[in-house]
Amino acid sequence: FADTPAERSEFAHPDCALALSILSYYYDGLTIDEVKQSFQNLLSLGENAQRQFYSKWFKLSVMQMEAEGSDCVESLNCVEKIDLSNEIQLNRLQYFYHRNMLVINFYLNTHIFPVELEQYDKRLTATSWNLAYNPSGNIVGFSGTNDNHRILPLQVSQFFPSNTGSADSTIEDLFATNGFMLDAIMKNTVNV
Repeated sequence: FADTPAERSEFAHPDCALALSILSYYYDGLTIDEVKQSFQNLLSLGENAQRQFYSKWFKLSVMQMEAEGSDCVESLNCVEKIDLSNEIQLNRLQYFYHRNMLVINFYLNTHIFPVELEQYDKRLTATSWNLAYNPSGNIVGFSGTNDNHRILPLQVSQFFPSNTGSADSTIEDLFATNGFMLDAIMKNTVNV
């Protein structure tokens, strides 16, 4: 498929990539490992920062805890009560915080964006005109058809083999390629 980018192609709109990444995390939520990483990073901060972040997270999740009649409200109401080595509490943290937007934002800002959004001062791009620039004029390539010779860079001249009755059947096969391509296009686009 000509319009399908390669797997290693870079998406050229970073603002859209950011928005789509954030929406994807909001929609899917965090896995238990991602929640654990978020809380590990939270617990590595100073005490005031821990309390400040966690109180906001808790305010967003406490309504869900109370609505479900969970006994977690008392055991998770302050950051000092969090013990990530406790498997039961970790599962409860994941259940109540995996879709908490503030926790997701914290995870993205501390784990994903610093690694994945590395910025470079210059963007490397090239067109056929850039690639064909060669002062010595040594440019070699093969298309198989001669239908694009009008849009080639100026420094590229397409070689047209002479049709002077040469015994070389390869040249005749190359001339037939244009017809084969037109036939393939017509069969795939028009019901013939």
